[in-house]
Amino acid sequence: MSGERRRPRRRSYSRGTPEQSRRRRFQYGVRVSEQERAALEERAGASGVTVARLLVDAALQRPLPPARAAVGAEELVAVDRAVGLLDDLIAELGRIGNNINQLAHVANISGDVTMERQLRDALGENSDAIRRVRDVADDLARSVR
Repeated sequence: MSGERRRPRRRSYSRGTPEQSRRRRFQYGVRVSEQERAALEERAGASGVTVARLLVDAALQRPLPPARAAVGAEELVAVDRAVGLLDDLIAELGRIGNNINQLAHVANISGDVTMERQLRDALGENSDAIRRVRDVADDLARSVR
């Protein structure tokens, strides 16, 4: 093993329920050639599953998920940049929300109920916008994993 380099673990999504995962107590060892190992890892990676999941599903004749499109380095950099910009947008929306909240506090102290209500509504819309941007950032990051 000293000359072998370990591949990072791929995140896979279980096909079963947590209860099924707890019932999977048995383990099998399989010996494969270098070519077979490479082919198994390539096919598992294209399907977004682990090699173990690929082997179990194939042996039990379960359909594999559709192959994912390969993502190149340029696309990863673009996605990373976009997620960073979305994070900046979330921070800015948070600062705006803080300002709205401060204005609503002043309106409450001064007794301007109409202004306070409008500011509270704006604060709610700002919070909704933050949630939507976070969802987009999460979906974008998840799409390349």
